[in-house]
Formats: sequence, structure tokens, C-alpha cells
Amino acid sequence: SADLFFGAPLADADVHWKVTAQPYNFAPDGYSGYSFSDYHPYFEFDRGPSFESQEFLRGEGVGKTDAQGRFAFSLPADISRDPISQTYIVEATVTDQNIQSVATFIGVPVHKGDFYIGMRPRDYVSLAGSTSAVDLVTLDPEGAPAPGVPVQVSAYLRTWRTVRELDADGEQRYRSEPDDTLVQTINASTGGDGAGSFSFVPPRGGAYYLVAQATDSMGNEIKSSVFTWASSPEYASWFIGNDDLIQLVADKDEYRPGDTAKILVATPFTDS
Repeated sequence: SADLFFGAPLADADVHWKVTAQPYNFAPDGYSGYSFSDYHPYFEFDRGPSFESQEFLRGEGVGKTDAQGRFAFSLPADISRDPISQTYIVEATVTDQNIQSVATFIGVPVHKGDFYIGMRPRDYVSLAGSTSAVDLVTLDPEGAPAPGVPVQVSAYLRTWRTVRELDADGEQRYRSEPDDTLVQTINASTGGDGAGSFSFVPPRGGAYYLVAQATDSMGNEIKSSVFTWASSPEYASWFIGNDDLIQLVADKDEYRPGDTAKILVATPFTDS
């Protein structure tokens, strides 16, 4: 919609529109610590530039406003190839007969399905062979409970294949690639309040990649994931980067005064 300053419609004006997409972060109030997507920046080591900062063109075109200063266009909200929900940034630039341009934009969320799956481990760090519990929730895009959703959870042990190679400058750098081994499949569900839980027993020390999956009424595949860690005295495979940093994993998201924090030092060494 384009109008002149005094209110008359801007007719027969050139319009250029463009739609880009960027990842949408679903973060409803009251669910701190829950993961609602299958994307974890620490482990997206091979994507190149920051995944969140990239914008992807979904469509663009040109046209002219009608006698009422209006112009309309449409494009499919297809994010089937995107790993998580997206925000469509819709931009339009209108140019008048004096070659003066005015632009505006709006963001529109496009959800992967009609609900989200959230997971939050009760303890991020456990002992190998002990039971690890994870809270589960299903919410609609407005953050209200989505009741009675059957969810399948796959627990993978993530190990790393690490090599040192020469880069373009002749410097030696580590390159680590993940190798996920399925250790358990768990059938879970949420109740009438959209809440549930499940547990699994990590058989050995290391990082565990838990992937929850369900299908909505339109056949959309919904996924989310979370990582937990198990400690043990034997060797465990950890991610090795090029920043000389050691990852520290806390067993909880937050603590109260007087609590004891358990911190896992993620290093590939045995207790000897």
C-alpha cells in the first residue's frame, strides 16, 4: 500500500519486492532450558559463517501499484528443506515518478509444524550406567500446550573422528567430524497438559545426542534435540577444535545459593 503525503494513493508506481529467510528461535515464556530445535551452535562446526547470520533468498519480483496504490504478491511458505523454523523477511521498495524510493519490511514466522517438541535434561552430566531423565513438552506455536503427542526419541552416542591437515596457509589444523551410533530408541508421549518425560541409561562415557521426532496432523516432521554427557574412567571421544579451549559442561542450567555444581571437563583422557 503506497500513498502520497496528503493521502492520495500513489498509482502506477514501480514496486520491487524481495523475501529472505533466517532461522526462527522458538523461545516461549516459562520454558527456560528447553531445546525446541535440532540445531546446536557448538556442534555446527562445519557450516562456515554463522548459521544465524545468514539470510537465504526465497523469492523476488517487480510490479506496479494499481489505481488505489495497492500491489499484492504471494509465494509458498515452503521450509521443508530447512532444519528449523524460519522467519520470512518481506521487503518492498516503491519508486514514484520523481525516482524517489521508499522501502519497508516485516518479519513473518513460518513454523515447521503445528507444534514444537521441547526437551530439558534434569542433569546434563551423569555417570555411565546410571539413569538419566529428560523432561519433555509439546507446545503449539503460541506457546500453549499441545496435548497427547506420541514422540519417538533416538539416543545416539556421538564420537569424533579427528585428523590434522594443512590449510591454505600451510598451517596444521584439526578437523573433527561426528560419528553417531544409535544406542537406544524410546517411545514417549505427552499428557493432557502437554508435558511428559523419559529416561535412558548411557552405557559408557561420552556425549549423547538425543533426537525427538513426531509428525503433526498435516504430515510435517517435527524434530528437536539436546545433548547430555556421561562421565566414566575410561577413554571418551570428545570434539577437538583449533582454539585450545577445553569444554566445561555444567550439570544444570542454574543453581541456588548453597547448591553443589558438578562440572564435566570434556577431555579425551583416562583416569590414569
